[in-house]
Amino acid sequence: MAVFTARRGMVGICGFHAACKWKGAYSVHRNTKIKFDVMSRYNRNEIDVIVNVAGRKLIFLECKSGEFDTNNLNKLEVVRKEYGGLVAGAALVLARENNEMHLKEGAENLKLSIIEYPEYWRIGRGETLLHFEQFISEQLDALSAKSRL
Repeated sequence: MAVFTARRGMVGICGFHAACKWKGAYSVHRNTKIKFDVMSRYNRNEIDVIVNVAGRKLIFLECKSGEFDTNNLNKLEVVRKEYGGLVAGAALVLARENNEMHLKEGAENLKLSIIEYPEYWRIGRGETLLHFEQFISEQLDALSAKSRL
């Protein structure tokens, strides 16, 4: 059996695999490039994980192992709004704790979730990938329930 060790830049892959195992997922897509309208200020984005929930709504996940700022929140909000509509959910998945109040407030104002999993760095060193998958499943349940049809 292969042993996975957490690395920088791998949070998106782990998030993708966790979303694939979530019971509410109809389909899951990774590293999806989204091109906006030619006249749009936001020309092109890549979203780490898109979860199609029961074929009726989308949940967008942007996964970060390092630094992030309000630009990440704004990008996620634009993608959620433009492509997911009123019932879509969106979250920034962090491999650390977010202690920056302005980012928490920004996410709250944009109706985005921030999912913090600082134990990510212990995967392969005592923490298992299964714990991460269970944690993400719980967070997806919560996100899905927030944006009911």
